[in-house]
Amino acid sequence: MSELFANIRIEISEDDEIFSFEPGMSLKDGKLLGESWIYDLSIYDDKMLEGNQKADLPPEEYCYQLLCEIAEVQDYLDQGMSILYSGMPKEMDGNTYYFYDLGTDHDEHFVAEFNYAVSLDGKVLKLNILTGEWESVDLG
Repeated sequence: MSELFANIRIEISEDDEIFSFEPGMSLKDGKLLGESWIYDLSIYDDKMLEGNQKADLPPEEYCYQLLCEIAEVQDYLDQGMSILYSGMPKEMDGNTYYFYDLGTDHDEHFVAEFNYAVSLDGKVLKLNILTGEWESVDLG
């Protein structure tokens, strides 16, 4: 399954029993909602976590924490912006990146103002909206 839609229900049957659930993610601040009816369908790769001092965290949570440590991101968070995990990881430049939007969270919708890609090895990229290119972010 590559996409989760709001109206999907998965049913699994075994003998006379039918198991039914509706997968989803809250994506509130890039975190999965801790409710019993929400299932974490993220794909975790143990090799990607090797050498990771926070290997007990899901990779998107670890990358979220790395992103929050960057001074410019922290400045925006202090001004009231939020971070939204924007979906499945993708390969770029031989690394797996997790994608996050930084923006304003309105009652009805989230407005992404900056786009970031974070890898487990600590590389952070920011999308230059004028050129469409991913550029390295100063981690200092």
